[in-house]
Amino acid sequence: MSRLAERLELSIARNSGCPDGDEELFVTALLLEFPPDGGSLRIVDRGHPSPLMLTPHGTQRLHTSPGLPLGLGELGPMRAEVTTHPLRTGEVILLYTDGVSEARNVASSIR
Repeated sequence: MSRLAERLELSIARNSGCPDGDEELFVTALLLEFPPDGGSLRIVDRGHPSPLMLTPHGTQRLHTSPGLPLGLGELGPMRAEVTTHPLRTGEVILLYTDGVSEARNVASSIR
């Protein structure tokens, strides 16, 4: 998955339309992988808010190791760390756009 994040980084740079890249062109992302055994979840975080795990016992934010958002790879190491979490029957992963958590007011969150 780290390799996929690297390829996405390169694709953004290649398709930015500017020879030197666009400093304003970046995107946060979570890459998730569910291994075939179904007992775990792997996450690569590129600057996105962490997902939530909804369990019968409550809600918790999953720990990730955030890297730079995609498109900002020149500012630091591109290799993103993979975090692994157990996944049990009845648990739900909640992913959401960072536009929801970063909305400044009601008008900016409704589009």
